[in-house]
Amino acid sequence: SDCEFFTNSAERGAGLYVSGSTGTQVFNCLFHGNITYGQNPLDQAGVGMYISGDIGVFNCTFANNLMDPGGTGVSIYVYNSNPTIRRSILWEASGNSLYNDGGSPNVSYCNINMSSGTWPGTGNFDANPLYTNSGNIPYFLSHVATGQSSNSPCINAGGGNASAIVFLGASGQNVSMSMYSTRTDEVADSGIVDIGFHRPAFIPTPTPTNTRTPSPTPTMHNTNTPRPTN
Repeated sequence: SDCEFFTNSAERGAGLYVSGSTGTQVFNCLFHGNITYGQNPLDQAGVGMYISGDIGVFNCTFANNLMDPGGTGVSIYVYNSNPTIRRSILWEASGNSLYNDGGSPNVSYCNINMSSGTWPGTGNFDANPLYTNSGNIPYFLSHVATGQSSNSPCINAGGGNASAIVFLGASGQNVSMSMYSTRTDEVADSGIVDIGFHRPAFIPTPTPTNTRTPSPTPTMHNTNTPRPTN
């Protein structure tokens, strides 16, 4: 979780190669700028991730992964397995960004670039994700609220509440997507979760409020000494 896989190279699965694994979860990761090389375009197609196992891929973004030679690569290549892919952006420059070879991937709430149509499954669509940068940090989503001209179609497209989507973070503690952001101003995701990779949100530290200590209540003492009685 919470990883970036970038500028790696291999014959296949340059970002991540998964074989024979069951139950592994890849959560909130960014795959970009990876390159596969070789003579067989089909073998080298899984540039971002090559999956041959029943794993889960959640809230991940795949972009600008390439084949050499061949140009644009496939974000995820599924081979003879049944992974779950949810709330993710698979958007390479052209062609189909997800390829299934003998498997049965369960895909929902994903933005997947396809040469035609959309990938079957609940909440899936095919639309330019409208990335934007913050300085030299890439792959935020465009938000009108942060000064971009249009809202990304990936905003509020995840089908579940951000605070209810919990995973084991890089710190080893359970965290929710409401502690992360897709915005350049780092405001936390709230309501229906955005899809794709999130960066940590800016959580302001509360400013302590000075509290006045009440003055003690004075105690009255009788200073008159009683007179003796004869």
